[in-house]
Amino acid sequence: MDDFLRPLSSRGMSEAAFMGEKLKKLKISPKKIIASSSIRTSATANIIAEKLGMDLTAIDKTDSIYESSPQEYLKVLLQQEPEIDFIMFVGHNPAITSLAIFWEIDTVGILPGEAFLCEGSAENWKEWLTEALIKGKMIK
Repeated sequence: MDDFLRPLSSRGMSEAAFMGEKLKKLKISPKKIIASSSIRTSATANIIAEKLGMDLTAIDKTDSIYESSPQEYLKVLLQQEPEIDFIMFVGHNPAITSLAIFWEIDTVGILPGEAFLCEGSAENWKEWLTEALIKGKMIK
């Protein structure tokens, strides 16, 4: 089966539900979820959003982060509106792990069932990136 079309496994569904519940318990609620448009990552994003009580329109599904690079994630981040200052990526390795390492997050790799969130604190994402004001956060 084509990897892009691979469905989310039952284990993946359980992990996504667990992560959504964990984020809710921790009172962590991104304003937007940027997800790869592959079937399994789209399903993961939907499950997490539902657990958080987010409107599914807060999910931006994009082909550009499927089989991409950390630079592509950054490019997508730079396109976000400044008022969207807390974003969760649902994507793929190795690019998403490389992005976490770019932000000096202590990780050997982002595993299925873990979350990577970006929170900014400036006028816009370009300024946040330039001044390294983005805080990456891993939730396991």
